[in-house]
Amino acid sequence: MRASPTTSAMALLLGLALPACAIFKTTPVDTGQPADDGGSDDGGSEDGGTDDGGDGGGTADGGGDGGGTDADGGGGDGGGGDGGTEDPICDLDIGTGAPRQACVTATLACGEERVDTLVGGEAAFGAEEYEAWYCSYTGGDPWAGKERVYAFTHPGTGNVTFTLDSPCAEMDLAVLRWGYWATDGECPSGSSTLVSECEMDDGAGGGSVTVWNNEPADYLVIVDGVDGALDNFSLSISCE
Repeated sequence: MRASPTTSAMALLLGLALPACAIFKTTPVDTGQPADDGGSDDGGSEDGGTDDGGDGGGTADGGGDGGGTDADGGGGDGGGGDGGTEDPICDLDIGTGAPRQACVTATLACGEERVDTLVGGEAAFGAEEYEAWYCSYTGGDPWAGKERVYAFTHPGTGNVTFTLDSPCAEMDLAVLRWGYWATDGECPSGSSTLVSECEMDDGAGGGSVTVWNNEPADYLVIVDGVDGALDNFSLSISCE
């Protein structure tokens, strides 16, 4: 039977429409390819990769601020920065008090390491005395503040080295031969001409002084604060 013109026209239209519908259905859509949610944006660059991974545990918050260079986590302010530079002896509460006899606080011995403070010391010695004893020369008087003085008997075995560690403030070290404290309890003055030897380290950051003797001899060891320093220090003695 022959198809009518109307039927043929409808078939032609359907034939053309159906392929277009099939092409539309097989075209990939956004849900089939995780470009946004699981790809570069959400799971890649933004959420799980560069952006969120960087902020959460990478360069920015997790690595930098929390555990790295900045404050809270590591080597910045909280870790080894401001808090790690000060020596523990600076926080010690040392109640030494005034010297016990004349100018002398205590007697030192070979191999001793003493931690002490200039708080409670005397201000008997300064630039006038150190220049008169030929220890050091300086303009003005940086040693006008407190000092600590110790008595020491050299064993006469060669070199004895006194080492001052002053991490809390600037201090200087002087060692002078003086036998009259051991015999008479007297300390020298600026007008004394009986100081036969004086060595001084007035460099920055503590220092050391070595004296040599082949027979026993009495010395005074002075730790003097610079510019009025009132802080803690340590002093060690090494004998050959």
